[in-house]
Amino acid sequence: MVGGQSGIIHIWDLKTDHNEQLVIGLFDKMLVTTSGDCSAKVWRTKDWTLMRELRHDAQRWVWDAAFTLDSRYLFTGSSDSYARLWNLEKGTLEREYCGHQKPITALAFRDQAV
Repeated sequence: MVGGQSGIIHIWDLKTDHNEQLVIGLFDKMLVTTSGDCSAKVWRTKDWTLMRELRHDAQRWVWDAAFTLDSRYLFTGSSDSYARLWNLEKGTLEREYCGHQKPITALAFRDQAV
């Protein structure tokens, strides 16, 4: 496990060099994992149960995720060169952002309170 001040934790399997990334949500109530299984999984941190599995048919390896300030939405970036916006309450895909020529391996999102 490797972590830093950014709130992102990486877990490496040293035998396979497989990396999963963990991102913490609002008030530490949610955690999202991104993975090579083509999904992002959102977990409740109070009991570590799966809240949502976010998956799209065309989506490939999910590299990164970022919660909105209120943790109602989640952005994901994947190897299919798309960024996606997910509604966490409904578990639905709200929007896809295209235009990158290569995989989206990192996301940064600035959300401001109104």
